[in-house]
Amino acid sequence: MSAKDTPAQLRLDERQHVEKPLLDQLAGLGWEILDLDAKQHPGDSHRANFTEVVMLPVLREQLKVINPWLEDDQVDEVVKQLTANFPSTNLLQNNRHVFNQLLENTSVSENRKTGEKSPSVKFIDSKNRDNNRFIAVCQFKVRILGTEHHIVPDIVLFLNGLPVVVVECKSPKARAITDAFLESKGIDVKMEPISILDEEFQKEIEKHGRTTTKAAEIEHAIRHHLEVELDDDPEMQASFAEELRKIFEDFAKNGEKSTKSWKSFANASWTPESSRPTG
Repeated sequence: MSAKDTPAQLRLDERQHVEKPLLDQLAGLGWEILDLDAKQHPGDSHRANFTEVVMLPVLREQLKVINPWLEDDQVDEVVKQLTANFPSTNLLQNNRHVFNQLLENTSVSENRKTGEKSPSVKFIDSKNRDNNRFIAVCQFKVRILGTEHHIVPDIVLFLNGLPVVVVECKSPKARAITDAFLESKGIDVKMEPISILDEEFQKEIEKHGRTTTKAAEIEHAIRHHLEVELDDDPEMQASFAEELRKIFEDFAKNGEKSTKSWKSFANASWTPESSRPTG
């Protein structure tokens, strides 16, 4: 297999084992699926051109579904508030601004049907799911402003025409290839996740000489365990998160104390079936 062939095979593997199963699952949940290819046109994803990232026709349509009293000029005003009026040129601040608008809603001067002043306009109907529109786009092509280059996220999830989730799909083979490459370069992975419930856990930790490295290794293992084992118990996760917060604060002040705290926490008798950390 040549290096030139590898990316194409990985893409095929991602398609069959990651992208397609996710799209099928979303379809089963009632999402509209737009499975696009390299020959796509902007109209295929409800856009006028590839620089747009919001499905404006969908957004306008859903605004009137959720707020049926809105008139066309008011819809245009609301869309402009969300997509054109930004507080700064800072990407993070602008994203936070849009996020807050989605949470807190916006308003227009008047409900012309009832005479109500400054009525709220909702972008998302949290009470009636059917008033919302869910669209998943595979290979969502976006042109980089000021260039002729494009980026193409694997899957983008839209809620009422607004992009809310970007999914990058990775082939299950990618990890094996990465590991093989690192091994060929003589690179030793020092922070491989290990189970905190493994009998060999303490032996693995004691291999590290520096206190800070030991603490980091235990922290990494605990985080990995929480991600893998406790997804179905949010209450327990919240309890662990509070314990972790305290340990993080100690770590900044005293590495030795932090390592002992990590060990106590890791050795505590807890699993998804147990009640709470006991260490």
